[in-house]
Amino acid sequence: MEGIAKIKYVRVSPKKLNKITKSLERKSVGETEGVLRFLPSPSSIHLLKAVHSAASNLKNKLGADSPPIEELMVDTIKVDHGPSYKRLNPRGMGRADIMRRKTSHITVVVKGGK
Repeated sequence: MEGIAKIKYVRVSPKKLNKITKSLERKSVGETEGVLRFLPSPSSIHLLKAVHSAASNLKNKLGADSPPIEELMVDTIKVDHGPSYKRLNPRGMGRADIMRRKTSHITVVVKGGK
């Protein structure tokens, strides 16, 4: 069985999130949450919420015979590009630059149980 959580339109660039996710796959949910809690990056909060949500989804799906959180494993964490917000930044001589505020879509799959 697997629990899936998707968080869309996170206002963090995928490049920043991918730096964190490289080391988190194939670890237990408890260990992953511990690592994410103490990372200095503010974007790790979004990943922590996604992992916690996926684990809760799996526990609800399994019902009464669900294993403890220590036995659940993070199978995959996938970060995709979302839409970019475009903002204008005034420059010299009446010109304007376009600033692109990037967003991400996070997908976490947790496996465990039967």
